Amino acid sequence: GDTLGAIGTWSTTPYLDLSQVQFEKGSSATAFEQRPIGMELTLCQRYFETSYAFNVAPGTVGQYQNYAYGQAYTTSNIRTMLPFKTQKRSSWSVTFYSYSGTANKVSTIAAGMADVGTSVTYGPPSANDTGYCQANDSGTGFVVNSIYAIGWAVSCEL
Repeated sequence: GDTLGAIGTWSTTPYLDLSQVQFEKGSSATAFEQRPIGMELTLCQRYFETSYAFNVAPGTVGQYQNYAYGQAYTTSNIRTMLPFKTQKRSSWSVTFYSYSGTANKVSTIAAGMADVGTSVTYGPPSANDTGYCQANDSGTGFVVNSIYAIGWAVSCEL
């Protein structure tokens, strides 16, 4: 790691590294709470989850990790089940990504993961939290019964 130089400056770019900090309202402190990382991740995924690895931004080219499959049942609709890892805290919205990283497009598996759709958005989520939804194309770019790969990021922020 970095060390302090003789005159009290960092030997490389300065930074501040904080850990195990707990902010509280009021004048008295409670015992420090430390949750297991798995529990913390699950609590965060109630608000936001993605098909990409945790250190990869949604829409990164070719970086699907856990993409959904969708099957076209009309030329403008795909049905898919998003594989949520945890129950969401409230109603959610989703952004779809093609394999090329283009938002609001999907990729056709039969054509080498080519982008498909003119502007793919999602249908309203069902009343449950399992992740079923429809991809709706404002054009008519889907081929009935063809299978599509769908990267996704779902949010139910406050």
